[in-house]
Amino acid sequence: MEIQKKICLSCKNEFLPGKRDKKYCNNSCRSSYHNKKNNIDSASYKFITRLLKNDFLILIKLLEGKNFLEIAAKKLIELGFSFKVHTHFEQVGNEKKMYIALSDFYYVKTENKTYKIFRI
Repeated sequence: MEIQKKICLSCKNEFLPGKRDKKYCNNSCRSSYHNKKNNIDSASYKFITRLLKNDFLILIKLLEGKNFLEIAAKKLIELGFSFKVHTHFEQVGNEKKMYIALSDFYYVKTENKTYKIFRI
């Protein structure tokens, strides 16, 4: 029975595997492959987390000592609010509107280009 050569997922070189399920020619390639893969995942995770944290801190400052706030979209953008990320959507109370949520903050766009923001 002849052992078939495989292509290393990391360096793309051919190698003779010692086991049928071997995917890398050596430990260095195995580590390199997983480090590259995790770095890509990590970069997008860090980017999204940074946006969420920034928006969260802006909402904390805006609602400091208040239960509710209505603010112009333009002002939120000036403060650095991104609108690109959120944690979930939720229907609050008996209203038919879906609120965008960022942790325990909720906001919804109004007809006059403002946002109603509150914290539960």
